[in-house]
Formats: sequence, C-alpha cells, structure tokens
Amino acid sequence: PEVISFAKRNIKAAGFSEIIQVEKRAIKDFVLPESCKESTGLIIANPPYGERLEDSNDLIPLYQEICSALNQHAQNWK
Repeated sequence: PEVISFAKRNIKAAGFSEIIQVEKRAIKDFVLPESCKESTGLIIANPPYGERLEDSNDLIPLYQEICSALNQHAQNWK
C-alpha cells in the first residue's frame, strides 16, 4: 500500500492522474475500466519471478492466469 501511495502521489505531481491508474489487484479480478476497453495502452505489472519464490514451478499457473486475463480483457493493450 505504501508503494501504491507513493506512485499515486508522484503521478499526481507530474500531472498524469487523469490518464494513469495504479492499484493493487489480484489478476483474477483484472478488468479494464469501461472508458479504456476500446482504446490501447500499456499495462505494467510486477508479478513474482523465480528468485522471489521458493519453487519457480508455482509460477506456471500464475503466468497462465496473467496471459488469460490479458487476452480476455486487454487484447489491444501492450
């Protein structure tokens, strides 16, 4: 929550709060806002990777879920 708060404060200070949205959300809950569904944009995420987990095999279902969510909800986005 602290990092999200810092990011939002910096985005606002830079004058981009109308076009950049930052939030913490489970990938299963991912959807684009209605106003963004017909547009394109960039999604930035920080999912876990092998060094942050004891067993990197745990990543396979997570990355499959990420791909599925992005393919379903953000096809025109990068």
